[in-house]
Amino acid sequence: MPKYNKPSERLKFSYFVEFRKNRELKKLVKDGTVSLLDFCDWVGEGKFRHGEDIRKLPLILKDDTAKQAFIEDDFQAGLDQLEQKNPAAKSKLFETSGGVEKAGGRLNNYFNPSIRPDQESK
Repeated sequence: MPKYNKPSERLKFSYFVEFRKNRELKKLVKDGTVSLLDFCDWVGEGKFRHGEDIRKLPLILKDDTAKQAFIEDDFQAGLDQLEQKNPAAKSKLFETSGGVEKAGGRLNNYFNPSIRPDQESK
């Protein structure tokens, strides 16, 4: 008899698809940080609200405090804990601004003739 036999748990197939296609989660499984049985329990216990939550699970599992909050409560608690250290973990704005900062730095380098790689000293 299955451990989790509610129809709602059986309908969460997409969570497992997300788990299997995530490269970071594959590495964590290979390293022994997480197992498929752990993941099955987390899904069965309702720790995730949406299948897309699985995409950020590696961030939580790599941070001891966030991982503990996740295990004791749920995905949202882990994400809230992680956000205290890394605002980009939860906010698209911070995630996007990090990319903008990197692009701005590259543009600055490009327009500064003293460090442009295509400029030869004359």
